Amino acid sequence: MSAVLEKTIVRKMSADEFAASPFAETHELIRGELFLIMPAGFLHGTIANRISKAISNFVDDNDLGIVAAAETGFRLNNHSNVGADVAFVGKENLARFGVPESFFPTAPDLAVEVVSPSNSSEEISTKVEDYLSSGSRLVWIVYPKRKVIVIYRTNNTVSFLHETDELDGEDVLPGFRCPLAKIFGNLPEAE
Repeated sequence: MSAVLEKTIVRKMSADEFAASPFAETHELIRGELFLIMPAGFLHGTIANRISKAISNFVDDNDLGIVAAAETGFRLNNHSNVGADVAFVGKENLARFGVPESFFPTAPDLAVEVVSPSNSSEEISTKVEDYLSSGSRLVWIVYPKRKVIVIYRTNNTVSFLHETDELDGEDVLPGFRCPLAKIFGNLPEAE
């Protein structure tokens, strides 16, 4: 997930209150509650970068929209403002909302979250649910240590991909294909 989240105890906030507050620089708002964003580990950043690079190259080559880098803010339903690790926004949403300086006013078409060791399964499932209920058409949850990516779709189907499989952009990024070995491969083990 986007870095490591640690809950901050304050009163519940609306998305508008959050966006105007100093918390917007250092926190995510998930269903009205603040979570402090702590820096992620090196493996997390490496995997997020590899996915971002693969998607960005494809999106740019095919003029499909914009890929946003880690911690770019999106306003979701349920009073949530979150920073996706990688996000794709297609031309239709860009035509509708432009490129705001602040948080993007809706969910990305594709949201990618790279799971850190401290992320709970509850955090992950909440974010997946919030992305999909807010308009994301595809959500990829990446488990770097296990070398697995779980694909969630709006039709409630879920797929599990392993290192020998290939990511498919489906109808969100038609024609996009990327072997998971390209994302997870060639990483030296820590000594």
